[in-house]
Amino acid sequence: MQRGFNTMVYTEPEIRRILTQAFTLARRRRGKLTSVDKANVLEVHRLWRAIATEMSADYPDVSLEHM
Repeated sequence: MQRGFNTMVYTEPEIRRILTQAFTLARRRRGKLTSVDKANVLEVHRLWRAIATEMSADYPDVSLEHM
């Protein structure tokens, strides 16, 4: 019998901590950050996308795209 199961739990502070690091690294590189998610399927990815979009206002020198 085959079986698949997904469980992901992220808190807002965790997401913000990771995204802060990502935006900081993007600033040192080419100024681009790509957020890859399955927001159409996974609720936790919708949260990641919303927070990334919100935080991008604090990093106007970094171009954020979602994929």
